[in-house]
Amino acid sequence: MFRRFAALAAAFSLAAAPALAAPRDADPALWMVRDADTTIYLFGTVHFLPKDLSWFDEAVADAFNASDELRMELLPVDDPASLGPLIMKLAVDPNGRTM
Repeated sequence: MFRRFAALAAAFSLAAAPALAAPRDADPALWMVRDADTTIYLFGTVHFLPKDLSWFDEAVADAFNASDELRMELLPVDDPASLGPLIMKLAVDPNGRTM
């Protein structure tokens, strides 16, 4: 009896659950630079995107998978322990506004 009730409850919960919307395609900036023996992919990132945008599409996945090496543009950090307070100071709005 308990199994029937559990199965019935699960069926109703699935039927009542809202349908999840498919993510929208962001079409990120992806360029290819090529000569006779080298292919370089330049991938432009976006740091703040709506939650429903899907940026890692097939073209990006193919470029990542075809690459032998990944280079990232990062700033050198002399003192990693100083990053936390710096991020809190510069990246958080003291008035509580969010993007």
